[in-house]
Amino acid sequence: MFQERNKGFTLIELLVVIAIISLLSSIVTASLNSARQRAKDSAIKQGVNQMRLLLEQNLSDYGSYTNLQPNLWYPNTACSTLSGAGNYGAQAASICANLISTMAMPSNWTFIFGLTNSVSQSNAFSIMAYLPYKNTYYCVGSSGRNSDISVGGDGTPPGCSSNP
Repeated sequence: MFQERNKGFTLIELLVVIAIISLLSSIVTASLNSARQRAKDSAIKQGVNQMRLLLEQNLSDYGSYTNLQPNLWYPNTACSTLSGAGNYGAQAASICANLISTMAMPSNWTFIFGLTNSVSQSNAFSIMAYLPYKNTYYCVGSSGRNSDISVGGDGTPPGCSSNP
């Protein structure tokens, strides 16, 4: 009469399930990459804010920012100039090294710390760091303000060295 059918899955059903699982895994992977990049931007902001607090502590102890402020830093030479800078030099060099290793390096303008010649370095500072996920620069200064500034249309970094 009737044959009893094997109660397994057909090839089509298995292929559909595999296709759905692969689609879901690709969506999850994309979300994780986005979250990873946002976390990297947050780590950069945290490092810049740590540097700001260290500079404020230096001001409190010495009455000046100059021990930790080598005018302009660029990625290749940024941290080496801080090793002997007062009581906070080693800590500042460590924060600087962490910042530079965290940032993507699109140009020499990835991390800038200092001021233009028009502002006294002893009583003011400015830090600018590139945020790769947002494609902006995070600027902080001795005024206590902070801001995200867009990259210029020609790829040049914005200026936030006048104490944002």
